Amino acid sequence: MFNLHDNPNQITCGYILHIYKKVVKMLKARQEFKEIKDSYVIFISENDVMGAGLPLYHIEGTIRETGVVFGDGSHILYVNGSYKDDKDPVGRLMHDFRCVVQ
Repeated sequence: MFNLHDNPNQITCGYILHIYKKVVKMLKARQEFKEIKDSYVIFISENDVMGAGLPLYHIEGTIRETGVVFGDGSHILYVNGSYKDDKDPVGRLMHDFRCVVQ
């Protein structure tokens, strides 16, 4: 687990995704394709890094020209840590998360 809280002004979603892809590429460099398992990375951010007010953001690679999901086995999920909604499971979880982290 990485703590990116130290310098939030330099951290963006694209930057985090760039680091993740480099690490995954290094790990998979010597494996046969059939050996590579799907990867799941979950980022719980303190703020709504995507800015749309949603509780979750699922990132999937797509082919830009066709809009078809690429299906490379990488699954990335951003959790909006500032999301508040007592009727939503993510909202309740983030409430509890904020209570524990502070």
